[in-house]
Amino acid sequence: MLDINSQTYFDDELSEEEVDFMCGTYYVHHNDGNVEIVSWWPRPRAWAASGLNMGFWSSQCESWFLSCLENIQQGISREWHQSTNDANSPMTSKQWKGSLKFNLGTNKMMKNVDAACCSLLTYW
Repeated sequence: MLDINSQTYFDDELSEEEVDFMCGTYYVHHNDGNVEIVSWWPRPRAWAASGLNMGFWSSQCESWFLSCLENIQQGISREWHQSTNDANSPMTSKQWKGSLKFNLGTNKMMKNVDAACCSLLTYW
């Protein structure tokens, strides 16, 4: 909750557990004591840095989602998609960021939109 000039603003944010559930997250414990976090779908930070993050769910986002979902349902493996750099299996955030680079200018545009929105909110 944010209070600016007697106006109250609410930010609905997911808990870490909710993000884990929605993204199909696994915590893989290795023998050396390290824990690797992998997920079937990109976590919020990876999505925010992707070329698909335009501030709304576009037809390109829907096509990407349906293609990934179909590959998962058909059991198409990581090896099958090596040439496309798309694992179609649980991936780390770093792997997701590499897999989601479609339009490199989108990330810069969204940062500018966010900055403009913050400026507008703090102006009032």
